[in-house]
Amino acid sequence: MKKAMLIWNPAAGRVGAERDVREAARALTGWEVHFEPSQSAAHVTELAQTAARENWEAVFVAGGDGSLGRAVAGLAGSATALGVLPTGTTNVWAQELGLPIVGRQRLVESARQLAAGHVQTMDIGLCNGLPYLLWAGFGLDARVIDRLERKRSRWMKRLNEIYYLLTIFQCARGWPGAQVQVTADGQTVEGRFILALAGNIRLYAGGLLSPNARWNDGKQELWLLGSGKNGGVPSVIRHLWNLGRGQHVQDRNTLCLPFRQLKLTFATPEWMHLDGEPYGTVQEAEIQIWAQGLRVLVPTEKTSHPPTSNEQHASTPE
Repeated sequence: MKKAMLIWNPAAGRVGAERDVREAARALTGWEVHFEPSQSAAHVTELAQTAARENWEAVFVAGGDGSLGRAVAGLAGSATALGVLPTGTTNVWAQELGLPIVGRQRLVESARQLAAGHVQTMDIGLCNGLPYLLWAGFGLDARVIDRLERKRSRWMKRLNEIYYLLTIFQCARGWPGAQVQVTADGQTVEGRFILALAGNIRLYAGGLLSPNARWNDGKQELWLLGSGKNGGVPSVIRHLWNLGRGQHVQDRNTLCLPFRQLKLTFATPEWMHLDGEPYGTVQEAEIQIWAQGLRVLVPTEKTSHPPTSNEQHASTPE
């Protein structure tokens, strides 16, 4: 029987879910599951490192995207695969996999799909040496995440979309954007942007951002949303409108730069997040791709749009 650790983040999501998580553990047919509640973000990484060191087949994380990112720090480069049971607020990675994210039975159904699924390898990013699963973000979204995570309670998570939108406008009000110089695989761009987001999946903040993104093609995409003439709330509204209608790809104030090596240099220190977790401010950020650096459990029918070679061994970036 395959051996797995199930790490549950009690703080994730809008309501406590221990009973549902334990029920999902029982639905992991063919797995010997060891249940481990986490005590902190660092503890998630420590638990994942333990599972990897002992060569367990998988670590299932019952939490949000931030908890997954913390687990990646302990699993990258190992033979232990990562699986998700979505108990977070937005659960973007679970959405990307096509797993259910609403309903009482979402965890049990996710567990059943992953138990019957298979392992793929995927690329991860390293930002200033820190691994991330989905995104490294700078500017407005990082400012919003920092403010949300410092103040958000359980009842605020019940009003997540409303509270998130209000916080966006609060952070954008009177802010002209961040002046930044970007070098992506030797191509240099400079300007003022309200958002710089590096990632390798299609979805972000509940919408389709990167229609051509692939998990395992050895590169990621940097999206730069220009601040326009004055930045602030009008610029944010325009970008939100375009994103909602799928028109951001043609927007002349939006740039998409595929890359393998990336450097961002900000005129003044700017807020940063990794996988939706705040990481304070930085003035420089260097990002490289760890190709095929992580094993992930995915549903049987899932591939990385379209399938690419995913049977390579994980290799540490040079």
